[in-house]
Amino acid sequence: MVTALLMTPLVLHNATLIDGTGSLPRSGVKIIVDGERIEAISTECAHSAAARVLDVGCKFVVPGFIDMHAHLQERVRDDKGELTPRIDFIEIYGSMPPELARVAENEFGSVQPGRIADLVVLNRNPLERIENTRAIAMVIQRGKVVP
Repeated sequence: MVTALLMTPLVLHNATLIDGTGSLPRSGVKIIVDGERIEAISTECAHSAAARVLDVGCKFVVPGFIDMHAHLQERVRDDKGELTPRIDFIEIYGSMPPELARVAENEFGSVQPGRIADLVVLNRNPLERIENTRAIAMVIQRGKVVP
């Protein structure tokens, strides 16, 4: 039973996706995770009847980062020290060594098919207030919900 559950695709249903590419947020999407990778993202995509479906109720799904609120907070302060609503998720890679940045750019940092499924589900919109990145509802690491 445990082995079957680990191999069952995971579907995040009814998500508001902030994909980390700079695109506008998309509401009502399904994110299908198979194994460690994102398989599909769409409002219409079909999934296996055996999939584990989690209705995230319009919560915000963003790429997973290490201590993301601290890193992003540093990046969105303006010259007066005030937080701005603009978040450029990719900018976080500016401080990484080039070799690591290339791997990160191809595997992490955005929610797209084929990428590693490291995701954070937030209760509040991080584009409205950077502090909302602390309102974590769920963490998915390499395709598995972290307890």
